[in-house]
Amino acid sequence: MTSVPFLSFCNSARSRMAEALLRKHGGDRFRVESADLEPGRLNPFVVRAMAEAGIDISGNPTTSVFDLFNAKRVFQIVITVCSKEAAERCPMFPGLALRLHWPFADPSTFAGNDKQIMAQVRKVRDHMELAVNRLPPAPDHAIRVLGRGAARRHRDHGRGRPGTRPQGRACCLPTARSA
Repeated sequence: MTSVPFLSFCNSARSRMAEALLRKHGGDRFRVESADLEPGRLNPFVVRAMAEAGIDISGNPTTSVFDLFNAKRVFQIVITVCSKEAAERCPMFPGLALRLHWPFADPSTFAGNDKQIMAQVRKVRDHMELAVNRLPPAPDHAIRVLGRGAARRHRDHGRGRPGTRPQGRACCLPTARSA
């Protein structure tokens, strides 16, 4: 079973959505959780958007990234879903095989009326669901299927290296169906 935390700045929206989506789609292939750099309150728009998708995240507790780090937790894949600047503040976990950065828009910054904000949150949720469904079952799977160069490009998405992210896609890895 591959251990995956989703890390974000406030753990109020993006990391919680990603955790819930991987729990739904990943089955028993993943042990998944989410954590934050700074404690935050769960975004009510996110709770509503996830409920529309049949997922209840309203009772999920907030966890600190540093609590996971101090507990010496070992993860095979670490995925940051916040800004690049916030992701760079996350600690490096021991035994880490693959670190990914998926920079999704922050629902706490969305403006407009209720309908407009919900539309933006749904868009983030749907794009996140696509990315979660492309996640390899294990870090070594990416290397076996794509070769070391493609796995390196996949790992480097969040490191600002030009040309490492395919246009219009959250991830360069194939879906489970195409692998």
